[in-house]
Amino acid sequence: MGCFQSKTTHLHSPDNPTAQPDPADENQVEEEDRTPVFKEYGLSELRKATNGFSTNYIVSESGEKAPNVVYRGKLQNNRLVAVKRFSKQSWPDAQQFVAEAAGVGKVRHTRLVNLIGCCAEGDERLLVAEYMPNDTLSKHLFHWEKQPLPWEMRVRVAYYIAQALDHCNAENWKIYHDLNAYRVLFDEDGDPRLSSFGLMKNSRDGKSYSTNLAYTPPEFLRTGRVIPESVIYSYGTVLLDLLSGKHIPPSHALDLIRGKSVLCLIDSSLEGQYENDDATKLVELASKCLQSEARDRPDTKFLLTSVAPLQKQKEVASHVLMGLPKNMILLPTMLSPLGKACARMDLTAIHDILLKTGYKDEEGAENELSFQEWTQQVQDMLNTKRFGDIAFRDKDFKSAIEYYSKLVAMMAAPSATVFARRAFSYLMNDQAELALRDAMQAQGVFEISSIVERHGALDSTYAETELSEVKFSHMGCFHSKTTHFHSPDDPSSNSHQANGNLVEEEEDRSPVFKEYSLNDLRKATNGFSTDFIVSESGEKAPNVVYRGKLHNNRFVAIKRFSKQSWPDAHHFVVEAAGVGNVRHKRLVNLIGCCAEGDERLLVAEYMPNDTLSKHLFHWDKQPLPWEMRVRVAYYIARALDHCNAVNQKIYHDLNAYRILFDEDGDPRLSSFGLMKNSRDGKSYSTNLAYTPPEFVRTGRVIPESVIYSYGTVLLDLLSGKHIPPSHVCCLYFLLVAFPHFALDIIRGKSVLSLMDSSLEGQYENDDATKLVELASKCLQSEARNRPDTKFLLTAVGPLQKQKEVASRVLMGLPKYMAVLQTILSPLGQACTKMDLTAVHDILLKTGYKDEEGAENELSFQEWTQQVQDMLNTKRFGDIAFRDKDFKSAIEYYSKLVGMMAAPSATVFVRRAFSYLMNDQAELALRDAMQAQVCIPEWPTAFYLQALALSKLGMETDAQDMLNDGAAFETRRQNSWRS
Repeated sequence: MGCFQSKTTHLHSPDNPTAQPDPADENQVEEEDRTPVFKEYGLSELRKATNGFSTNYIVSESGEKAPNVVYRGKLQNNRLVAVKRFSKQSWPDAQQFVAEAAGVGKVRHTRLVNLIGCCAEGDERLLVAEYMPNDTLSKHLFHWEKQPLPWEMRVRVAYYIAQALDHCNAENWKIYHDLNAYRVLFDEDGDPRLSSFGLMKNSRDGKSYSTNLAYTPPEFLRTGRVIPESVIYSYGTVLLDLLSGKHIPPSHALDLIRGKSVLCLIDSSLEGQYENDDATKLVELASKCLQSEARDRPDTKFLLTSVAPLQKQKEVASHVLMGLPKNMILLPTMLSPLGKACARMDLTAIHDILLKTGYKDEEGAENELSFQEWTQQVQDMLNTKRFGDIAFRDKDFKSAIEYYSKLVAMMAAPSATVFARRAFSYLMNDQAELALRDAMQAQGVFEISSIVERHGALDSTYAETELSEVKFSHMGCFHSKTTHFHSPDDPSSNSHQANGNLVEEEEDRSPVFKEYSLNDLRKATNGFSTDFIVSESGEKAPNVVYRGKLHNNRFVAIKRFSKQSWPDAHHFVVEAAGVGNVRHKRLVNLIGCCAEGDERLLVAEYMPNDTLSKHLFHWDKQPLPWEMRVRVAYYIARALDHCNAVNQKIYHDLNAYRILFDEDGDPRLSSFGLMKNSRDGKSYSTNLAYTPPEFVRTGRVIPESVIYSYGTVLLDLLSGKHIPPSHVCCLYFLLVAFPHFALDIIRGKSVLSLMDSSLEGQYENDDATKLVELASKCLQSEARNRPDTKFLLTAVGPLQKQKEVASRVLMGLPKYMAVLQTILSPLGQACTKMDLTAVHDILLKTGYKDEEGAENELSFQEWTQQVQDMLNTKRFGDIAFRDKDFKSAIEYYSKLVGMMAAPSATVFVRRAFSYLMNDQAELALRDAMQAQVCIPEWPTAFYLQALALSKLGMETDAQDMLNDGAAFETRRQNSWRS
């Protein structure tokens, strides 16, 4: 007790200059290669490394919605790696994939994220690279939380990436695809590196720049080819990102440079960090890189000689410039999330992790269900339940029936979940009558209101309605409650057809705009749970959107602004109320807001069928058909025309993410865009790729800016890709300036080369040309030359050829989903489709959660009084710990320790943390050591000891404990794999 031997004396201090290599040594070319030799991995090995390609292991900034997802993985030798999994359509030729990957794997450099392997088995194509723990340049530039990236670090990024490109050039790998801020990552030392993934092609058809043309070199759009000079162009776009901290299209940047507004490009957060001459030199370099003629661009050697003199703090380590925690440099790939939180003394994160972990680490030892005071009767019952659950999980349904039948006879109080699981097991054994009996027994355990809540009905009418739902008044007696629903295939049931001549404003069925309390919205989103996020960028979006369910069972979308947004609460509410008064059937109507404390939230109708971006760029089953694309163009024009008519003429950042599809598959325009959307209350703050020219010149948005943005959406619809407006306007210029060449251009397929190849045969060339011409009119650089919303309607209206076909049919949405997808839960939908595999999966995941608050899995009536008292004490302690009432937690856990016949390591750890939160570090250390006695090699016990020691000022010993915890973490991972 109290005797610790330091194990970190051999480690250099990260703040000691003698321990750091020169971070920007111009003569350093290739690293002493410590990365493993390139190899082919087995699919089973990579599946194990990523826990079955678990979504929890995804590190792509767009999450699982990225076209090619990147996972964090840990190999058998405990090396952390990044695993890129290509979509099924990529790389059909496995031999070609392996050959190209092996070639890239030979290119090694200290400024590259080196490729160390690949896998090509069946339909799977995977790349394996070194793991970079400190995020991407995109994250640090555009979505920073604690501090913006400082000037010196931005210059270092420019220099290190130039080094990487120069090395690739020297090794004859002169083509790098899609160089952008997402391709630059930061290693454990905070040094920037260039991803080796970009040395391989990255699209379905093996070409680069397939779905993101916002920063595409001009020669690629003209010829479809990438040349070495294209890489220099892309490097110029990265320089723009570094200079501005924003996404700026090259054409706009060059306009500013020519207009001598160079310093307008510079990120305002960098004020005072740089000399004007240095900034001007970097802008001039970007300008040289972005020349439209490839032959006018510099080479990689020129990049190095231009950027090198701008570095002024070469001796300062990157992790210091980046503001990374000291201990993260030593152990970033060794510590678990809990260990990292302890290393940086993040008590809030530690509390969250301990809560989520619960008592899981004691399973197999003395877990929360196996205190030694069970009566034999209770133990037998729990064992029977356990065997039944295992059989159900393993799809041994005959054994499940046997165990659950035995359990039913033992239970003093029935369990609805047991009846539901036995019912499903009967179904899988073709015993439908017995299944029906058990399902009715399960219903008898709960009130009807519980069923309604669990299945997500929308209001009191729908609460009595589920697809083919029956209510059992007596055994065998059924009363249908769905006869008043129209068939989704009955034309008379449609509230409207896709008709351009409909009345402009809908009969408003959405509720009156109101102010919601923060408590209401917190409940609606389960405490703003990450499971409820619907933003396409997930929780990494600057302003996250959640799916929520209000107390009246209405589904809503809730947009939560970042803390810095809308400092004036009154101003926020007034503007939201104004937007809430704008109602239309082509809008996603705003129905409420909340402004309490630092929180600013908007509440809108919920659209269940994803965004236009998803259906255009990341589709799974079928591309969006031509007729549906025309309908989107027309419906959004109607929405904008209505906003114009009610004097809401400014719509901010109109793009494919702002267009959503409702339960009928009809497109609607998000009302969120009628409000400003940035930290400082201005629009277009972090994404200028499609910004109207007048905004770049003046910083103001005008009504004509909305038409420009509408033109960019037309480009998306036509091409199925992100295409910058400047590349299209040149085509229209030729049509207008040289009309006698028009037919030649069309015959030469210059205009139609814009078209999405998946649409071939679906449209007439004249219709496509008309839509291209409309896009070109919208994208005129002079605002006065753009059309108005009435012109949009008259131009697009005649292009609709299938007005009578419902949107859900064009979209290929399931038959019943259009009517009931917001009524049925995933379980209800699976039952609708008779998808027994999905039903089984959902029943497994749900477990016994639906019985909490009723007769749950811990409260069968056979407890002895002693066991019941102990469980109650534990429950009260856990509640106090969850609610951060740490004094009460200490009191209950102390009482529990006195009652337990066998100690619980988790209880000691939780009490240790509670002591820490009450500034009782010595008592916390004692409890953390007691936890280690209970489970000798438990990393959590070591991490809590490290935290307590650090609080006591014993930093060396604290580091010692962190290292020990990390070592046991590694050993534990090894044992799990074996």
